[in-house]
Formats: sequence, structure tokens, C-alpha cells
Amino acid sequence: QPVFQWLTGHHITPRVAAAVVVLGIVLVIIAPLAFFVTKAIQQGIAIGHGLAEGGVSVRSLLGHVSGWAPIETLIGSPDAVEAQARRWMQSAGTSATATIVGLAAHLPTLVLQLALASLAGFFLLVDGHRLLGWMTDKIPIEADVRGQVVQSFQETAISVIWATIAAAAAQSAVMLLSYLTLGVPAAFLAAGATFLFA
Repeated sequence: QPVFQWLTGHHITPRVAAAVVVLGIVLVIIAPLAFFVTKAIQQGIAIGHGLAEGGVSVRSLLGHVSGWAPIETLIGSPDAVEAQARRWMQSAGTSATATIVGLAAHLPTLVLQLALASLAGFFLLVDGHRLLGWMTDKIPIEADVRGQVVQSFQETAISVIWATIAAAAAQSAVMLLSYLTLGVPAAFLAAGATFLFA
């Protein structure tokens, strides 16, 4: 909205300004997000196949962990733990691959929803003030109280969005440090997925 208002303040027609803003959102946010999702699906399928085929070295993981005295007491025989871990990883890999392929099947629906959201954003930028005026007239209270309700709703919505983004960024940063410390492959991709899911 501020960018749209700035453009219209510089003698650009509302429709052109709205089109520029929506196109900018698509190029700055949605296009990189689509690239990230594509890469995440590719790496997820590769990791799922690796787990399903037993490509992860459980023996090396046990070698790192078995040096700790409490862990050595808990896990018992490394061979039994390795056999059980391989079965779990193969099952998890098969399930993960199926889930990721299922998510990839929903990409056309997601693209359609993003296109509709962009179209709605265009019209809300052009005629949003008229919609807001129409909606506030329907609230059965005095005009000054209506203005306070609208202002309060706007401030609350903006605060919730910023708080959600800040919390997701903090969780993603903590997980990125954890992934890098533990040597998780594709740590940045996993941290990006953490941000999106958060």
C-alpha cells in the first residue's frame, strides 16, 4: 500500500501503479519462493531415495555418538542399533518420498491460488478504499468509533504479521545454527523450510 500510494502521488494512474506493485511482489517474493520450492522438492526426493536405499551411514553416526558414556549405556549393541536404524530410515525414506511427490502434485493448484491472490491484490489496491468505506458503513456504530475500530484492526493485523515473520526468522536462525553444528546436509535449504513452516 505505501508503494502504491507513492506511485500514485507521482502522477501514475492507479491501475498502472497497482500493476507495478503486484508485478513487483511476484518478482521479488513469489518467483524466488517458486525456485526455492522446486529445489526443496528435488533435494527432498533425493534425500528420500537415499534414506530408502540405506545410503546414510549409520555406522559413522554411531561412531560419533558411542564415545559418550551415557549414550553407550543406552544404545547397547551398535550392530543391533544399526540394523534397527536402517529399517527406520528405509521406512522414513519411502514415506518422505511419497509425501514430497504428493506435495509436488499440488503445485498447479498453488500456482492458480497465487495467480488469484495477485489478481485480488491488484483490485484491492485500485478499489480497496471504496471497499473499506462500504464495509465501515455497515458497522452499526458512530463514525468516530468506526474509524477507531478500523485503525485498531489495521494495527493489529500489521503487528501479527510482523510478529509471525520475526518468530519464524528466529526459529530459522536457531535451526540453521543447529543444522550447521550437527552437519546436516543442505542446512540452508532446511533452514528455509523451517522459516516457511514456522
